[in-house]
Amino acid sequence: MNIQVKRLIEQNLKKLINNCIWNELPYTDITAETKFKEDLGFNTLDYVELLILIENTYKIQIPDNEFEKVETFGDALNLLIKLIDSNDIN
Repeated sequence: MNIQVKRLIEQNLKKLINNCIWNELPYTDITAETKFKEDLGFNTLDYVELLILIENTYKIQIPDNEFEKVETFGDALNLLIKLIDSNDIN
């Protein structure tokens, strides 16, 4: 996957996250180190909403055990890129 596609996925994921949060943080302020719970105030329902948004947007299935490990934006982005790459191969 080339860098331009990765950047597009990154920007889209930030926008999806922004749809799930109630605070006024601009999605451009989300970095790889941004923590969902501590920095964005995510709760269980926010995680579920984000999971559904990602799966519907990218037409992929994210295993619950994989998504449970996601703590930061960087974790989510890396997982999403890995799953999209593996779907492109199959």
